[in-house]
Amino acid sequence: MRRFDNGIPITSFERTPAGGLRLKANLTSSGVFAYLNADGSTRLEYRPPEEVFAADALASFVGAPVTDMHPDDFVTPENFARYSKGTVLSVGDEAPYVVGSLDVNDAAMIAMVERGDRREISMGYTVELDHTPGVTPDGVRYDAIQRKPKINHCGLGPSGWGRHGPKVALRNDSAYCISGTTMAKHRVDGIEYEAGSEAHVQAVDKTIAKLTAERADATERAARAEASAAAEKKRADEASDPKAFAAKAAARASLLSKAAGLKSAPKLTYLKDEAAAAATDDDTIIKDILAEVAPSVDTSGMDHVALMVALRVAFAMATGGAAGNPPAGTEPPATPPPAGPAPTGDSAMFMRGAPQQPRADAAKPITIEQAKAEAQARAAERWKGN
Repeated sequence: MRRFDNGIPITSFERTPAGGLRLKANLTSSGVFAYLNADGSTRLEYRPPEEVFAADALASFVGAPVTDMHPDDFVTPENFARYSKGTVLSVGDEAPYVVGSLDVNDAAMIAMVERGDRREISMGYTVELDHTPGVTPDGVRYDAIQRKPKINHCGLGPSGWGRHGPKVALRNDSAYCISGTTMAKHRVDGIEYEAGSEAHVQAVDKTIAKLTAERADATERAARAEASAAAEKKRADEASDPKAFAAKAAARASLLSKAAGLKSAPKLTYLKDEAAAAATDDDTIIKDILAEVAPSVDTSGMDHVALMVALRVAFAMATGGAAGNPPAGTEPPATPPPAGPAPTGDSAMFMRGAPQQPRADAAKPITIEQAKAEAQARAAERWKGN
């Protein structure tokens, strides 16, 4: 299992004969350190002195590459040239600390150290985790033990990496300061990541995107359910209001009557089957009527209000502005025209529910506004004649 010891500020350094930087540091220490579990709780892991200062553990420090921060992957022969900026030269036992010296030989890294952009050191290593809980000789409780640590690299980073304490720091002779810490492991969708790594960030972003999409879908489904409930309530309210129910039933009966008089009536399933009629809304019936009575009117994209207006205009054109009530469910004219002769011919047929024969200029598209204006003009002319 991979681990990181974070935070060792650089306060001083010396030049090597080759122009690099040589640094001395308390690299790590024994003790109990906190890690974050996937559920947000804290897990305490113990590094006993016998594991930290074991010969194999100390030997793994020597020759470890110095890197800029912690690379996305542990250092291997395949990526060594890309990540290595220097080398850990030697280590020693100054319990409870592992002390050591390291050289930085990369020009860009040297410049960052001198500017103060790289102020702390952090060891990247692997361990075998023993999940046996216990209490240290000093009385500190722990949940697991880190065994057989093996150093992979020594990362240099900005200030603020750690929590080891002021004695875990890069130093030149007796000059030293600040801290270090261990990097947490986070589990996302069952996969464990080093906290803050590129892979961890990508996994978190993917999870956030997934949750966002699920939330949007849930919001849309809730909105549809709310709209359906509102429509059902409206129907229930109308059914409980005798006047409203009667008006709606009359409007529906009028539309079905008009549809029954169409040439295309034999093809309209909702005129033959009660179940089909119940499943057919008013707008569909209005469109069928307009398609035959006023073929020049484009009903695509019209809402219910627009369809009702179109039906009223078609009625006015069919009657030539004559007196009479529009089909049930449509609004009456704002100022009803004076009474006149009863409609005859095609107009009378439409009034009875039969379709009007297409006008001579029916092939010429007209808008509802134009139809209204024409109907009003024809009505005015008829009134003048009376």
